[in-house]
Amino acid sequence: MTDIVLGPVLSLYSLAFYRRVARQRLGRGLAYLVYLSSLYAAAIAIALLAFWLPAADRFVDWLAPNLPEVKLTDHGAVMDAPQPFMLTHPVLGTLLVIDTRRETPSADDLREVPVFVTRTQVVVSEGRAGQRRVYDLVPQTPEARARWDGMVVSRASVRSMYGRLRLLAAPLAFVACLVFFFVWKLLAALAYSVLGLVLNLLRRERLPYASILTLACFAMTAVILLETLAAFGALGSFGVSYLAAWLVTGAYLALAMLLPGPAGDGPAGQAGTAAPA
Repeated sequence: MTDIVLGPVLSLYSLAFYRRVARQRLGRGLAYLVYLSSLYAAAIAIALLAFWLPAADRFVDWLAPNLPEVKLTDHGAVMDAPQPFMLTHPVLGTLLVIDTRRETPSADDLREVPVFVTRTQVVVSEGRAGQRRVYDLVPQTPEARARWDGMVVSRASVRSMYGRLRLLAAPLAFVACLVFFFVWKLLAALAYSVLGLVLNLLRRERLPYASILTLACFAMTAVILLETLAAFGALGSFGVSYLAAWLVTGAYLALAMLLPGPAGDGPAGQAGTAAPA
């Protein structure tokens, strides 16, 4: 357990640590990836709570009082405010146009507007030239009409919906990042283990594949640290390329597998016993 908890530090500098890890079972390497994934997911959740959610709070505080009331009926959206209504943010510019007197916006209407709402459609521009997504505001089934009838989009409903999403944001971000990071780094470890197999050919006494994959799980630590710092802007414009990731991880694997040391020659689960060539 100590090797897992202190792994993010020991794996950066300690050859004795890698020699010890080479004797441990593959489950220890996978447990280490889960541990790293938890740390990464926790960092994302903390950043979400500390930086991104306050920015979202300020946006909703601006949006709610400026949004007109829109009623959804069997025949589409209805709005009593003067139309066309343009929702313009002081920094972001025009974000939304609502004109329920129309059914389909023209190409000119959509040119500079991210979201255009008509009586029957919500048209969202996706950023790519000419790429738009259209959502139907007219329910097509009796069940949908029953749910749709009487629904109102207003400042109160926007605040209520955002409040529910805000409560779930950090837990959902943590779980999603945990799963994503673990799968991502497990695939990376499998890829790096191929390099480990090549390095293994240079050894007089070969390591089993389980030991190589376990070493790869720990050897990625330096790259993961650099990627995390880059993601949070701590490295400025510097980014971690695929080539840099392979070079750094490969260097750690080479040091762990090729430098002489009696402990490093034992396969996983057989401390101090050399694997047959």
